[in-house]
Amino acid sequence: MNENIKRDWYILDCDKLIVGRVSTLIATILMGKYKTKFSKEKDTGDFIILLNVDKIIFTGNKNSDKKYWKHSGYIGSINYRTPNYYRSKNLCKNIMINSVNGMLPKNKNRKRMINRLKCYNGSVHPHSCQNPIVFDYKNFLFK
Repeated sequence: MNENIKRDWYILDCDKLIVGRVSTLIATILMGKYKTKFSKEKDTGDFIILLNVDKIIFTGNKNSDKKYWKHSGYIGSINYRTPNYYRSKNLCKNIMINSVNGMLPKNKNRKRMINRLKCYNGSVHPHSCQNPIVFDYKNFLFK
């Protein structure tokens, strides 16, 4: 790992934002694609804190129709979960982590990138010492 990489902390309030649109921006930040020193083989991304993840929305009927699956490897052991299940169990961060994880590159840096994503259901987070910058997602890619 390179010690010369400066990693910033961003904070984003996900209240009434669409999952897919936010996930693409988060993946861009975690990869560091907007930086001038971006390289595919190097991990140059930043940290991001997501607040109010429980208030994020899907378009259409995806709350009931979309299925997340996991498989243990045994025959007939596929388990399906819907976003409504995760919301009822208060595990909305799994929805965002799964969405962003699918948008990250499939290489050895993927786990490091997803570990820099911090999700919280409320508006309180324990990362105030890092002095996070409020993320302006509307003007981020159009600077």
